[in-house]
Amino acid sequence: MTQKFLLFIFVFFWTTHFPVGEITEHENKIIGELKFLSLSPKPGTVVAIKAQSLSHYRVCMNGRCITPSSQWKLLTTKAAGPEYQGMLIEDPEQGWFAFNYRLYRDPAKVHPTANLRLPASVQATLEEKEEEILTEQKYNQQLLKSSTLRLWSCHWVTPLKSFSVSSEFASDRRLPNGTVYGHTGVDLRASFVPVYAISDGKVLSTDTQVVSGNVINIDHGQGVVSRYLHLSEFKVQKDEEIRTGQLIGISGGTGRVEAPHLHWEIRIQGTPVDPVSTLRLMSQLCDQG
Repeated sequence: MTQKFLLFIFVFFWTTHFPVGEITEHENKIIGELKFLSLSPKPGTVVAIKAQSLSHYRVCMNGRCITPSSQWKLLTTKAAGPEYQGMLIEDPEQGWFAFNYRLYRDPAKVHPTANLRLPASVQATLEEKEEEILTEQKYNQQLLKSSTLRLWSCHWVTPLKSFSVSSEFASDRRLPNGTVYGHTGVDLRASFVPVYAISDGKVLSTDTQVVSGNVINIDHGQGVVSRYLHLSEFKVQKDEEIRTGQLIGISGGTGRVEAPHLHWEIRIQGTPVDPVSTLRLMSQLCDQG
């Protein structure tokens, strides 16, 4: 705790008293021996980092630090926050220095808070099972922090053959009880249609939950987990090895929903990120080598 506090004080002093660099959106940037790649200017974006030679650097962002290597590693920005989010880089020769990662949220594209109009039966279930929902939340937090060796291939696909977003990532939602929260994934228009794995991986779990309904979690390795919520059917089982584009379930309307659809998420080390831009980034990493 003491070390973290001292690091916070040091970082605060550094970032408020010294000029910082800026890593802007849609940019490949090289800092020393480090190469950065990101394709999204939005909050909740993923930054890929790679060392171009033997690295003694350390990079920290959103409360997590990594030591870059010859393989791409991933850090995330917060899904909601200020226009600038900080990245700290420790150079073995120069010590710590800071960069701002500039994020944009186009006012013209920010939707007003959506009021969820849940069916009476769904609302009643939520009220009856408040304790069960809290237990599920704790279970999911632990589950989504699982990390394995890299399992994914260079082939990434969308979870539906027909891709149409009805509710964007990080958009604000308001429940009937007044609770406002940020959307942790994207909602795709889908009424009882096949759902496919976005890349190679292993089924972390198939669960039936009050809020998520029938949900599949697939571990793609290095902390990357994709999630598929509100399914009507499972077509895979826990611990099954999965290939890109494999049928894993059928979309539906289970759990806390207004109508049938697919809620699709990608989480990295437990942090929700924009799945649409992350899918593009993961495909680009293969092209970058």
